[in-house]
Amino acid sequence: MAEQTKEWLVSFDTDRIKNYIFATNNLKEIRGASAILVEQDSIREEVLDKLPPEERLKGERIYSAGGGGAFLVVSDEEPQKLIEQIERDFRHATKTGSITAVCVPLERNWESLWFGKNMDKAAKKLQQRKSRKGELGVLPVEPYMRLCDACGNRPAEKRFEKDASGDLLCESCRCKRERGMDVRKASFAEGFVAQFKKYAQKFPNYKVWEEARPPHDLNELGSLDSNGYIGFLMIDGNQMGKLLSLMETKERYLKYSEKLKTKVSEIVFEVLGKVTTPIHGVLPFEIVLVGGDDVMLFTTANSAPILTTKILEKFEAESLEILQAAGLLREDLWERLEKAYSEEEISIARDEPFLIHKKLTMAAGLVLCHSNYPVPTIVEIGERLLKNAKKKCAERKIHYQQGAIDFQVITGSATDLDLARAMVPHNRPYTRTDMEKLVRHAQGFYEQRFPKNQLQMLYDACHRQSQGHGTIAALSAIARLKKRDHRRVLREFFREFSPEGESFLYWPWRLVEKIKDTGETELKTALVDLVDLYDFVKKETDHGKSH
Repeated sequence: MAEQTKEWLVSFDTDRIKNYIFATNNLKEIRGASAILVEQDSIREEVLDKLPPEERLKGERIYSAGGGGAFLVVSDEEPQKLIEQIERDFRHATKTGSITAVCVPLERNWESLWFGKNMDKAAKKLQQRKSRKGELGVLPVEPYMRLCDACGNRPAEKRFEKDASGDLLCESCRCKRERGMDVRKASFAEGFVAQFKKYAQKFPNYKVWEEARPPHDLNELGSLDSNGYIGFLMIDGNQMGKLLSLMETKERYLKYSEKLKTKVSEIVFEVLGKVTTPIHGVLPFEIVLVGGDDVMLFTTANSAPILTTKILEKFEAESLEILQAAGLLREDLWERLEKAYSEEEISIARDEPFLIHKKLTMAAGLVLCHSNYPVPTIVEIGERLLKNAKKKCAERKIHYQQGAIDFQVITGSATDLDLARAMVPHNRPYTRTDMEKLVRHAQGFYEQRFPKNQLQMLYDACHRQSQGHGTIAALSAIARLKKRDHRRVLREFFREFSPEGESFLYWPWRLVEKIKDTGETELKTALVDLVDLYDFVKKETDHGKSH
């Protein structure tokens, strides 16, 4: 008897996506890699038609964004040819990138069962296969072959003749650079620049955005603020993986994934349009990735802190729509979960934050550094900061009620985050609302032209790691300041970031904690964080002046 037709869930995800995007220091290749991934997401549905006629499958795309996605297909046997086609197409397009795909069979009458079970099963199988895949090594080729002038890892294959560089590039970097050059053309319809400009048509000053071009490189982006510094934002949603197993039907998952994809893009575009404006006809940002709940972008340094807080704030305010699309705010959700799962299988608790507060949150890592700082190191530090922010969100006091942000200003050549923060009594990471307060106070100091020599004196005193020394320096500064507004902004800052209910005798310290095991006192102060931010904040209205 012939085997009955089965339905399969095919799930896939890009391997080490950051390694592919940030393989070089050049914005040309980063922009090109980003555009290639966007194109792959948009055309992946065509993979079903690429199979030979005798192997062609009926199916539909459930989701495709940010380098990952899923298909539902009908096949008498395991759709291995489809998996091979997905992986082969991605390799052909990226040259050096790879994607992992798996499939799981759906039970008969699966539409009457909880669809999230299948998504959860596919996610676990995908993770297992990804963990078993070894990273392809790069064979040593020197001194027999010339290395690529861009990535420095792979053999150069051809001289690039479409710009004046004359660089010898490997095939992957050549494709990235060509696509990056295409993105800068006004007629190019793919990529995040085109998506942003399409969204910007609703802005009152749309003409300004339409005529603006992307920055030539990160040095040009850094020069837009006249300080040579750039910001790198890495943002990720909290607890998003928990939601996947909670989708009751395929339709719910479709609505959830599409709403998440469009909502995050709209939020990023909207905030960019409100906080920034083109400078000398150049876009003051470079969007690297907006896929699902993942966001990565370069910006001018002066706009980066405000952009980060605004994106997190707007996502929290509008995430209710995502939860509603997923069907996770239904009054009978828990009863339906108990019917579909055993008590041990249910992946959430009754007091789950997104159920109580009816919103989702994000965490962010923000790096502020010179535009010529090595991009792979920027990304590595950004990932560390993002992990710190996620830990902050998970703290018992916060418990995902709001997002969190960790940031680092890199002024020297330090490449290790722990080394850069050694002996610095910083108070990072911050909750979103505390980061907003910190930025607002830094703007106030900037607006009042607070004496930088006084800030430096306080900054140095805090580094003495002495509670008494820091407090004496803080009180002495208030006594010495001649202008009333200077004394006012300093007092207001200390009151905002001092222990609640404590007197001025604690200034400038925010927390005095005991280090576990040693019993020694650990001093923390928001003042050093304010000083670090001082040169990178302006009033929001200042961002558009003289541009």
